[in-house]
Parts: sequence; C-alpha cells; structure tokens
Amino acid sequence: MRAKFHHLAIAVVDFEQSLRFYRDGLGLQVVFDEFLERDWQRLLRSPCRRIREVALADPEDPHAGVIALAVFEDGIDRRPAVGPPVGVSHLAFNIASDEVVKRLARLGYPAHGEGETVLGGVKLHVSFVCDPNGIVVELARAVDA
Repeated sequence: MRAKFHHLAIAVVDFEQSLRFYRDGLGLQVVFDEFLERDWQRLLRSPCRRIREVALADPEDPHAGVIALAVFEDGIDRRPAVGPPVGVSHLAFNIASDEVVKRLARLGYPAHGEGETVLGGVKLHVSFVCDPNGIVVELARAVDA
C-alpha cells in the first residue's frame, strides 16, 4: 500500500488574511476549526502546548487533500517567507478556470508570473501568486489542445 497525501499545515503569519486567501480566494471550505492541546514541542518542535488549526478542503472532492492553517500560541513573531524555504518550495492547486486567479487579484493577491508547461502529457496554463505568509501558490489549469 502506498502513501496518499492527507494535508499540509501552514504556520500562518496572519490568520484572518490567510483564511481570506484560501477560503474566499481559492474557494476552499472550512471543515475543521479546533484548538488542539498536545506536546507540540515533541511532535512539531514548537514551544507551545496549544494550536488553533483550521482545515480547509474542496467540498466537492473529499479525497483532494486538506490545507490546515495553524496558529501556534508560542509567542514567536513569525514573518512571511522570503525566497524558497528549505523543504517546500511552493504549493500547487488544479483550477477549472481563470476565475480563481481573477478572484485572488480582486482580494489583493495578483499573479506575479504566468506561463505554460506540460505535466504528465497535459498542457497547463500556470499562474503564480503569494499567499499572506509569503508562500508561493501555483494555480494550474488544463489547456485544450
């Protein structure tokens, strides 16, 4: 049995702006909003005991994977990422139309790059935006041949 993607948790700089980007901009739906108390020092190397985690998903595809916005109650002053971090370089979503790109631009998150590529034999139009945390988000739309 192979592993299947479940979720990606993002330690956010600004929760409200992050929620606005992923919910209002990308159209994901909140499926979980809880305060979780665990030994986060041991599990995630964070000096806190409590995290607010808000999970967002595609309401039409429960198997698509989840984005979790994590608010760590640890007092660390987080700043938006600058440049590619060690580990994850960007986050990518499939979109059906450019309406998502336009909606994000209206919310204050314009595309900073666009182009075309081929992945797995499928021609894609890709747009790149930054979320409120400085994470590069790629939006890929299949292009009819």
